[in-house]
Amino acid sequence: MLVTLFGLHLIRGCTFSPTARRCAYIVIATILLNMMQIVARVYFDYHELNIVYLIGGLTCNFAMVASVSIYPVREFKNYIKQKRATE
Repeated sequence: MLVTLFGLHLIRGCTFSPTARRCAYIVIATILLNMMQIVARVYFDYHELNIVYLIGGLTCNFAMVASVSIYPVREFKNYIKQKRATE
């Protein structure tokens, strides 16, 4: 997802919005969490951090959904504010 997001912004030549930046940071956090999990399970054969991976993954997914869900509300709010300023 991060490569697609970066590629589309590169093709269009536009900057990242705060929501896109936030999503990129969350994806990086998810990647790091998964890398930590694979190192612990495969290389060290340590399986005691299941709850950390579960809660971390759920938190990252919830943050991503919240970030993307709030975007249209924020844009509509800005639209209304601009509409009132021009009247």
